[in-house]
Amino acid sequence: MPCYVQLIYNPFSQAARLMINHAGFARQGSKIQKMVIHKPMSHWLEALTCGYLQWNGFLPELIAEINEIDVDMVFEGNREDYSLFSEAVHRQAAALTERGFDPVEIRLTHRERFTIGQLQDQMRTLRRGWNVPVSTQSLMFRRDRLDSRLKSEMSAEETVSLIEDYIDLIRQIQKAADEAERMKVIEMRRAWEALLSREDKQ
Repeated sequence: MPCYVQLIYNPFSQAARLMINHAGFARQGSKIQKMVIHKPMSHWLEALTCGYLQWNGFLPELIAEINEIDVDMVFEGNREDYSLFSEAVHRQAAALTERGFDPVEIRLTHRERFTIGQLQDQMRTLRRGWNVPVSTQSLMFRRDRLDSRLKSEMSAEETVSLIEDYIDLIRQIQKAADEAERMKVIEMRRAWEALLSREDKQ
């Protein structure tokens, strides 16, 4: 029976989460836990030496960890990252076979998540729901400049930068807010911070 592996990769927080047979991967101290969980893809996709740790690439390390060569794998993330991931995994599977290991049966599928369009829509929804007064004119001008950036076309990097700028603005508003408004501001800041960190965004 094949092993079911689900890899969720959020390009905005550059964090990976791994599920094996529908359970979160949590074996403390394992190479997978050290190299993959909550790390950017560039850190774990290909082989590398990291200090005393020799990393053989994602697929060889996964096969060693789960002790299974028949794998159904779902990659949840954006199309660009899936393309890089798929190419590397298939290349690594062929390399294992060339080195004399049993052929790896990997069935790889993709679920689209974390697209830039989805993130920008969530930003616009949060901005429309802005219910906190801005106390100073300089903060209002700053918010207006951010709002004009939100209306324009943005790359992924520009989108993440704009979220970070909104979070910084909200922190400034929080400092100036009176006690009655402070909790509303904190909730709003947390909602913006969640755009970069949530793994369950659809």
